[in-house]
Amino acid sequence: MASKYSVSPVTVDFVLLYLPTDGLYAEVSRMAGLFNELNRFHRILVVGR
Repeated sequence: MASKYSVSPVTVDFVLLYLPTDGLYAEVSRMAGLFNELNRFHRILVVGR
C-alpha cells in the first residue's frame, strides 16, 4: 500500500488503512505486534471509526 499510494515528496510518507467496522478493527488489534509492524516497516497506520 505505502509503495503504491505514497509518493514522496508529492504526498506524505505514510498511508492510512481504514477499517470500517469495530469488529474488524478488534480482530486486527488482537494480532500481537501487527499495528507496530505495519507502522514501523511499511508506514501504514491502521485507523477505525
